[in-house]
Amino acid sequence: MKLESVHKCPVGFHINRTANLLRNSFNSFLKPYGIAGEQFTLLKILNENPAITQTEISEYLYKNKTTITRMMDVLEKKGYITKVRQNNDRRSFRISVTKSGKSLISELSGIFDPKIERLNNVFSEEEMASFLKVIDKFQEFLFKEAK
Repeated sequence: MKLESVHKCPVGFHINRTANLLRNSFNSFLKPYGIAGEQFTLLKILNENPAITQTEISEYLYKNKTTITRMMDVLEKKGYITKVRQNNDRRSFRISVTKSGKSLISELSGIFDPKIERLNNVFSEEEMASFLKVIDKFQEFLFKEAK
């Protein structure tokens, strides 16, 4: 594909390309810490929402439960979370972020938050509000289409 033709690509191409650039940037940043961006996001979600269910996480991240389970298994193996079976139900777990997980969140947030802030400062407040409005509208359309 010629570079000039990129601007003629569908909006999905541009969103996917931007998401890939963002994911690659975050994963490169997090690689020395042995955690991927999606794992760190999940760890932060679990820490900030102790009573959240796997279904709620799945809906929030728009990922299937199997993927969420695999991500949690990795976090558990790394010692960042614990899973304790609830009410004799094999499928129901209480998830807790460990001291090690909380320490990692604290350490990385101190480094990661300024990176996010720089990214957010690419746009003016008005541009960011418009951008988020467009993204929300696009997501809303796609959620309706998926049903």
